[in-house]
Amino acid sequence: MDPASANAAPAFVHTDITYINARTGWLYLATVIDLGSRGGATADQLR
Repeated sequence: MDPASANAAPAFVHTDITYINARTGWLYLATVIDLGSRGGATADQLR
């Protein structure tokens, strides 16, 4: 483990892959959203 990352906050990310049927064939759109950098929050239940 890198000593510089030992005190880093845990990373929370949301990922998704979307398949798009285009004229030329299938396109794949992959997204990764870092919830920590966007000011997002997590909870153990939905309200």
